[in-house]
Amino acid sequence: MEILKGIPVSKGIGIGKAIILDSNATPVSHYHIKPSGIKKEKQKFVKALDTTKNEIKKIKKEIDKKIGKDVIFILDAHIMILEDKALIKKTLEIIRDEKINAEWAIERILAEIENTFAKIEDEYIKERSRDVEHVFKRVLKNLGIKQPEKEKIDNTGIIIARDISPADTALFTNERVFGIATEMGTRTSHVAILARALEIPAVVGIEKICNKAKADDNVIINGIDGEVIINPSPQIYQKYIKLQKKIIRKEKGFKKLKTLLPVTIDGTYIKLMANVEFLSEIPAVIANSAEGIGLFRTEFLYLNRTEMPAEEEHFSVYKQVAEKMGALTTIIRTVDIGSDKLAKFLNFEKEVNPALGLRAIRLCLHNIDLFRVQLRAILRASAYGNLKILIPMIADINEIRKAKEIILDIKREIKTSGIKFNENIPVGIMIETPSASIISDILAKEVDFFSIGTNDLIQYTLAIDRTNEHVAYLYNPLHPAILRLIKNIIQSALQAGIEVNICGEMAGDVFYIPILIGLGLRHLSMDPKTVPLVKKIINSIDITTAEEIANAALSMKNSSEIITLLREKFGDYLPYG
Repeated sequence: MEILKGIPVSKGIGIGKAIILDSNATPVSHYHIKPSGIKKEKQKFVKALDTTKNEIKKIKKEIDKKIGKDVIFILDAHIMILEDKALIKKTLEIIRDEKINAEWAIERILAEIENTFAKIEDEYIKERSRDVEHVFKRVLKNLGIKQPEKEKIDNTGIIIARDISPADTALFTNERVFGIATEMGTRTSHVAILARALEIPAVVGIEKICNKAKADDNVIINGIDGEVIINPSPQIYQKYIKLQKKIIRKEKGFKKLKTLLPVTIDGTYIKLMANVEFLSEIPAVIANSAEGIGLFRTEFLYLNRTEMPAEEEHFSVYKQVAEKMGALTTIIRTVDIGSDKLAKFLNFEKEVNPALGLRAIRLCLHNIDLFRVQLRAILRASAYGNLKILIPMIADINEIRKAKEIILDIKREIKTSGIKFNENIPVGIMIETPSASIISDILAKEVDFFSIGTNDLIQYTLAIDRTNEHVAYLYNPLHPAILRLIKNIIQSALQAGIEVNICGEMAGDVFYIPILIGLGLRHLSMDPKTVPLVKKIINSIDITTAEEIANAALSMKNSSEIITLLREKFGDYLPYG
């Protein structure tokens, strides 16, 4: 028996025989083309692009009803890559100028992308770069290069692979695929998003699992604790069979929860909102009865571009969000990426550590024109709905004061132009750095609301790079230091009389809901599909008990003690307790 640790990305227990997807494609042949054959080679490449695009469109139609439109955007992104004029032009130029075959040219493009993104620390950007790799490997397949054996998934069992493309993952069903384990991936990778949508237990970031597991090995996927057990003992096997049945029984009781009100046993109302990345996710917000958008990410407007997005492009997106959400609140976060992602249209020097350099508010204050364009668009769109502005990665009071000065100046400018907007639009900040959490009492007097970003708060506080597959398992939301910081932030907000919500991944994990409520949070924002289940958890607890548990946890020495406490007190209510 061997137990491997990874990152849990889709809850549940999967038990079955190992299905190993070969991670080694046939090597790409390298050969030069005669000048007379260049046109034909270009046509071969374009044809492979069209074939790949049609394949993905077909997959998209097949899965539309199965997993819903709210995750279809992943395949839409792949189609956009296939239509990316810059990538197509560059590949064709390599074929023409260097007189090499299309497969070799694609390999060159992929190597260049890999070298570029290998130095990027931002989890979101790094994961999106893998989309390009997945798409072009499918193009290579259509050029005759054999790829990993996907036909093996006709069998039932546990999929084990180095990596899996979204297009392949989207075709899985939980009737045939009982679990997924990959060497690559993080919590935000598309295989993780799709596994959750398909309700398939999954663990990613497991070092060398393809070397350690063999075809038909008995495998257990523990999507709760992030463990993969290869050839378990009979005792361990029976233990997980019982746990799996218990979880399935609980999940059946959690169906049809959308009409529930998020009210605790003793009558405390908890406001539940949704985190959104694209306009295509808004129907899921409404369908799952979320009370607004607690975090609307805007980074997609800046990525894979050669020029800065214009104000009208921003405005069009924000206006659509405002109109679709109506009276419901939408909190729009200003751009939260680093200068390394905007190098194509901003003249910045290369940074040694971009994650701690010019990113988020620092980048915006360094390039105020970029900031003003986005803020003007948000303010203009505020006339069409209930919008709020959220400033990320504040570490110092002067940053928020400078941002507020810029907003005030733009308000004057817009008002003079006669453009309608919400003159009292609320402005809040993300509390996601240790410094901001420690001086949250000072910052609370400067803003209208707080939004706790647990993802970065945990990463920076514990000095853990959660994108690093070697140490990501140390990323621990229940570390006593994290709970104490969250408590301090909440107390600061309450004393200042401002609203405080939490929009990190922690808010969407039902295991943490009791302790977050016990710490004093009354506003949570999460993945839209998680809202109904969180309502059920809220209906099952009372504030007094939650507060007692939270207070006890604050005095504990480590997360293991806190986890044991939560399971003892709330295990009966939690699907994975």
